[in-house]
Amino acid sequence: MTNLCLDYTAYATGDWREFPDKLEQLRACFRPQDRHRIQVLSQAEEGRKQGASAFRIVKLAGYIPDQTEGIVIVIGAGRGSAQITVLDCKSGNVLVTYPAPGFRTNETAGVAIARKNIYDLILDGILSEFVGYDTNSVKLVVGIDAVYHSLRNTAAPITLDYSHLPSTPVATAGDFATFLGFGHRLGSAPMVVFRNVMLPPNMVRPGSPANATYKVHFLSKAEPAFDLGTKKVALLFPANHGRQSQHTELPDDWQYETTSDSVAQIARWMSERTTAH
Repeated sequence: MTNLCLDYTAYATGDWREFPDKLEQLRACFRPQDRHRIQVLSQAEEGRKQGASAFRIVKLAGYIPDQTEGIVIVIGAGRGSAQITVLDCKSGNVLVTYPAPGFRTNETAGVAIARKNIYDLILDGILSEFVGYDTNSVKLVVGIDAVYHSLRNTAAPITLDYSHLPSTPVATAGDFATFLGFGHRLGSAPMVVFRNVMLPPNMVRPGSPANATYKVHFLSKAEPAFDLGTKKVALLFPANHGRQSQHTELPDDWQYETTSDSVAQIARWMSERTTAH
């Protein structure tokens, strides 16, 4: 199977960065003229674009008024990898992004503890470097995707999928730290955790649909694209505020298979959702 069509760019993240042989198997499933569309997105670039996307959403929600001094911290986590990004409130510019481990499915206690320690080290460094440990200057902490999934079956004060963001953040990083196991030093900094959300009703612009749904994404072009992650592949439409129009779970342990069967399955799913046949 080497002649499948692929009309959209596919951005490979997470474990695809660590298993280049599987990435080459995937490329080989498509027509030679389409193979260049499968591109690796570095963690640094993913973090920058993810952070900028999250910042746009919380600005639209009214959480960061113009001329606000301070920083926003975005924890953009997947199953295979994560990025912790710091943005300047006033300009919206990305100041730095740090690579971090993802929230693995069925991770062992030891792996979970190591991940939490790494997150605390990164967050402590951010507090030291950017605000001199003044948590009042951390105007907002945002957790998305795998952070959301890790908390959805707990009592953590997340914003449920496809619901409105609150008019103001109702929880603190300290509230979430109890469930996440990291971030206690952020204390009273406001924090929201979400995946697919609508703006607070009072922030919907006149003439705009009240139920428009937003999702953090890393696309910078108008064309649809595939988000090829560790746990799933999704088709994204930027015009739809980054919402995943379709997605499918990746087979378990696709990274370690000695055959290319799982990769071929992924390729077929992607090809069926392109327009050239």
